[in-house]
Amino acid sequence: MKRIIIFFICIILLISCKEKPTNKIKVGIIGDEEKELAARIEELKLHFRVIHELFPLVSDRELRHFIPSVDDMEYTYKAMNYAESLLDKLVRQQGRTKDLRRGERELLTLRGGYLCWQGRYADAEQNLKEALRKEMREGSPVGQINVCEQLCYIGIQTDNPEILHVFALRMYRLALASHFHPEAGMAARFLALC
Repeated sequence: MKRIIIFFICIILLISCKEKPTNKIKVGIIGDEEKELAARIEELKLHFRVIHELFPLVSDRELRHFIPSVDDMEYTYKAMNYAESLLDKLVRQQGRTKDLRRGERELLTLRGGYLCWQGRYADAEQNLKEALRKEMREGSPVGQINVCEQLCYIGIQTDNPEILHVFALRMYRLALASHFHPEAGMAARFLALC
């Protein structure tokens, strides 16, 4: 139930911010810049999941809702740059808090996925491997699963079964151990492509 509520909040944020991604999201409601950053990252995750992923974990009805905005790389670029600039500003003000480090890892993963879809595979792989190192050092299995998913997409796009196999297997094991069954199913589909 909590995931559904968060999903619909992200949809509302995505729709309301689509026109002007550089404007703040109703700061009076959200509160401060740290919460705005978290909302922006969630918005980007949802946008990326629906628009750029090969196997999105959303229902067909939710996917149909986003069909008109499928060719929206400019929005992704602007929204990601805004979130990164907000993160930089917060790090300068507050230092590298635990929440800001998590935001940095999530944005690194999103940036790597974005570079992959632009065809900049070497840059994407570098970003994603850095994100994976950081996730392994201080992150949760969820972050590692997300990074492995993006690395699997690189393996598919570059026709590299070694990369695909290594990270799909890692993703599958992490997802099973953490009881994330949809992600385990996605990893199984990746393994089937090897």
